[in-house]
Amino acid sequence: PNFFSQMWDGLYPKEPHNNPLISRTRVVIQNDDHDQQNPGSSSRDMGPFGCVLIKNCPASAHRNYEIKLFQNPYEINDNANDWPIRFILSSYYHTNGDLGIPDGKSKCDLCTISCETCRKSVEYKPAFVANACAYEGTSYTHTHRDIAVINAMRAWMNLSPTSGSALGIGNCS
Repeated sequence: PNFFSQMWDGLYPKEPHNNPLISRTRVVIQNDDHDQQNPGSSSRDMGPFGCVLIKNCPASAHRNYEIKLFQNPYEINDNANDWPIRFILSSYYHTNGDLGIPDGKSKCDLCTISCETCRKSVEYKPAFVANACAYEGTSYTHTHRDIAVINAMRAWMNLSPTSGSALGIGNCS
C-alpha cells in the first residue's frame, strides 16, 4: 500500500499558496491551534482572515472563520479537492488568570521544579461533558459542538444538515 504523510500548514488562512513545493492534497488546514494561546506565544499572523478564539476573538467571529474553513476557504479553487483534510480545535479557556491545563496536574502543590513561579493552580475539569455546548466561555471551548460549524462540515462532506437534538445536544444552538 501507499502511505502518504499529511502536514499541518501554518500558512492558512493568510497565505495558503506560499508553499508551492507541497501539494494541497497533502496539507492539513485549520484556523487556530493550541500552542497559540499563551501570553507571548508566537501566534502566526492570520491578518484579517482568522483569529485565535481565546485571544480576544469573539465567538461569533471565530464561528464564522470555522464555517468558512469548510464552506469556502480563502484562496481555494476547488472546495471538493483542494486541502481535503481540514480540522477544528476544541481547546480550553484560560480563566481567572490561570495558564495551566485543566487536567488536574497543573497544581502548585504538585510542583517539584521552579515552584516559586507557580502562582495559580488549575483544578481538574473533564474535557467531555455530555450536554456541553460550544463557545460557553468556561473551561473547554467545544467548538466541535457548534451546530452551524457541524453543518458546514457536513455540507463539505456532502451530508445533509443535522440538528442538535439528532446529535444528542439539543440544548445547543
